[in-house]
Amino acid sequence: MATKSSLHFVVGHINRVLSINSAEIVFMLDDKLQKVYLKKEKYFHNGRLIPQDESLFRYIKCGMKVKFSCRILRQQKCLYGWIALMCWPTEQTLGLSVSLKVGMQYISGHLSQSSLNEISLTDVIFFDAVPCIPEENEYNCEWYATCVFKGKRPNMNNIVPEPLIDDLGTEEILQVIENCFINPNSMFLIGKGILLNTINNDFGLILGEFQYNIFKEILFHKNNTYVFKMCLDKYGLPDILKRGDRMKFVAIGAPPGFFVEWIAIQVSVCDAGEYRTSKYDGFLSRLCQ
Repeated sequence: MATKSSLHFVVGHINRVLSINSAEIVFMLDDKLQKVYLKKEKYFHNGRLIPQDESLFRYIKCGMKVKFSCRILRQQKCLYGWIALMCWPTEQTLGLSVSLKVGMQYISGHLSQSSLNEISLTDVIFFDAVPCIPEENEYNCEWYATCVFKGKRPNMNNIVPEPLIDDLGTEEILQVIENCFINPNSMFLIGKGILLNTINNDFGLILGEFQYNIFKEILFHKNNTYVFKMCLDKYGLPDILKRGDRMKFVAIGAPPGFFVEWIAIQVSVCDAGEYRTSKYDGFLSRLCQ
């Protein structure tokens, strides 16, 4: 779980609410009490960051159990030994039909196969990774490595600042998707749903099933859409997909104020019979007409 400078997927609890936008987390490490400084900008509620106009204390309380990733603070005369990189409650209330995964950072491992001369199968490597749909890659992997390295972690300067909500056109939405696809400091929603509509050749909407008879809209782009390992980036979505198609998705929370709450970073069409919704097929059929 630990490296020299960071910890990941740690369980602790909220010890103090310091201000409307900050809190203190405590946990035990090597039989010693550790303190972590948490800022609102790092807290995820039900997989999404808190809106800028809302306060952190509305979402947390003293004694609340949380999970988090953090890095060490080496500043002298600092009250805290750690600062949170991400934090989220141990329980989510989105629904039983979806799950949340957190991106992985600075995880150690070995290569199982390699065609690279620079790395052997016995070398210890480190990596960051985000979840993906296993059926849409050659090795049936559930995670996609966004950065693999030996030794010191490289600086990742390829994440572009996200645009303002008023400026979100096609290129800006794609930038949001790309940022989250390479950024392990994110929470990812995993689930299934049906195709509600293709907005145009490039964008579509999925009705994601969160729990029985409760659905939410999820925006997706053809560059991140797959049918039996084939990416649809060179096709128009209406030429391949039709309303009512069963879909799998990996999504992230949309920027606050966006017209949907979720944006997919990967979408895949389900195999026949893989995702049945017989309890409400009639409702879905009428909705998609």
